[in-house]
Amino acid sequence: MKITEHFTLEELSFSEAAARLGLDNTPMQAVITNLGLVAAVMEGIRTLLGDRPIVVHSGYRSAEVNQAVGGVATSAHCRGLACDFGESGASYLEVRCRIRPTDPRVRLGPRWPGATGIVVPPGSPDKAFAIGGV
Repeated sequence: MKITEHFTLEELSFSEAAARLGLDNTPMQAVITNLGLVAAVMEGIRTLLGDRPIVVHSGYRSAEVNQAVGGVATSAHCRGLACDFGESGASYLEVRCRIRPTDPRVRLGPRWPGATGIVVPPGSPDKAFAIGGV
């Protein structure tokens, strides 16, 4: 199911760990609503990064999947309010040098080499990032 022009529910809720371990990672309607907010913010990030494809590494995680991957119990991933992504092999520092949050509630941080994570609280604007880094 397409949520925005470039992001689908399937990619924002897919989990290799869930598939490997046979865990259900189907989001409830409230989580799907939150993933819509995350997808809108990710569209803005994609535009700011030159409209290059973004690979979603981790979006929604059920509590069981989150525990299986070692996530903290309060992870925003469990509410569909976080996304770990990569952009054309760019490191977190490369992404961070090109964009910055415009909403102080939105967090942008490193995940692992080649991946950046965002946390988007409810009520965040679609345009939660702007050109210009640290």
